[in-house]
Amino acid sequence: MPKPIFDYSKLSGKIIEVCGTRENFAKQMGIGVGTLSGKLKGKYPFTQDEIYNACLILRITGNEDKEHYFFCLKS
Repeated sequence: MPKPIFDYSKLSGKIIEVCGTRENFAKQMGIGVGTLSGKLKGKYPFTQDEIYNACLILRITGNEDKEHYFFCLKS
């Protein structure tokens, strides 16, 4: 089965909307900006803990919202 490719463009927008910059978000997440960039480009996966923490920081609630930001497949 092929590896899914996720589209994080909506997540990127939410990061800017809530945190102002990717740098601010990465700092709150406790990861480097380069690591965050790699995750948003699909080079590295988000862990369950990272998704949980990101949802707290970005005030993302509900499973539908989580799917909208973290599990949207590229077409």
